[in-house]
Amino acid sequence: MLLNETALTVQVLGSGGPELTDQRASTSYLISIDGKARVLLDTGPGSSLHFESIGADFNDIDALLYSHFHVDHSADLPAYVKASYFSGRKRDLPIYGPTGNTLMPSTREFVEGLFGRQGVYRYLQEYYEPKVSAAYKLKPYNIEPNLEKPSHGEYKGECGERPARPHTSIGLAYRIGKLCRNLYWRYQ
Repeated sequence: MLLNETALTVQVLGSGGPELTDQRASTSYLISIDGKARVLLDTGPGSSLHFESIGADFNDIDALLYSHFHVDHSADLPAYVKASYFSGRKRDLPIYGPTGNTLMPSTREFVEGLFGRQGVYRYLQEYYEPKVSAAYKLKPYNIEPNLEKPSHGEYKGECGERPARPHTSIGLAYRIGKLCRNLYWRYQ
């Protein structure tokens, strides 16, 4: 499905898990406003291929949001960053995600581990390291989960009630809406 002109759309770029046999790209969602790609929620393996196939433009992305950093939610970030060289992106890219714990990195640790001076993809460090010149910078932000609402149990919100599914890492849920044609998000 191609991007359309409706006010707010969510497109599934991937809904698979870490299995190789599910024949789907892993978790990733593209949020568009007025037909323009604005936010990527998770970047699971294979999602970058689907992003390109629907005609989305990485230059339009205002932010990346991560629920958590399991590989099936985050492995395509280096592919997006490398591809951005060819798209001519010029705006800094905020990356929001969890604070981390003993098993999982924080958002800042995750980005630095990939693109920092000693990172796995240090050849792309220009997009992260402040002293290296680049067309834009990755700007990671750790989001503290709102512990007033239970992370495992019931979620009660404006959109109804449903049981939360336990997970093995700190995970964030985002609420995304449209307000005066500007994108805003908050975590719960």
